[in-house]
Amino acid sequence: MSQEEKIELSTYELALIAKLEEYEELINLIDKELNANGGEIITVISKELRNLEYKLKGYTEGVFVRIEFITDPQNIKVVNRTLTLSEASLWHKIIRKGGLAFGCKSSYQCY
Repeated sequence: MSQEEKIELSTYELALIAKLEEYEELINLIDKELNANGGEIITVISKELRNLEYKLKGYTEGVFVRIEFITDPQNIKVVNRTLTLSEASLWHKIIRKGGLAFGCKSSYQCY
C-alpha cells in the first residue's frame, strides 16, 4: 500500500440501546459493517439490561451496549445509517474520541 492509499483510522465509541432478543445480532451486524469498510471493533466495553425511564419505540427495557471501534471517518455515516435503519436498535450515539464537533459541548465529536 502506497502512502497515497494509506487510510487514517480514528477511534470511536458507540453507545446504544438494543432490543433484548436482538442485541447480539446487532453487534454482529456492526462488526460486519466495520470489517467491510476497513474498520474493526476493539472491544465491547459493557452490556447490561436496563429498565428504561420512558418507552423507546414501544419498549420499556433494553440492553445498553458500549463498543469501542476504529474506522475511517468517512465510514461513520454508513454505520450511523445501519443503526438508524435497524429494527433492533432503539437508540444510539457515536462519539469520536478527541476533537470538537458542531453541536458538542465536550472534547468529543458527536454524530
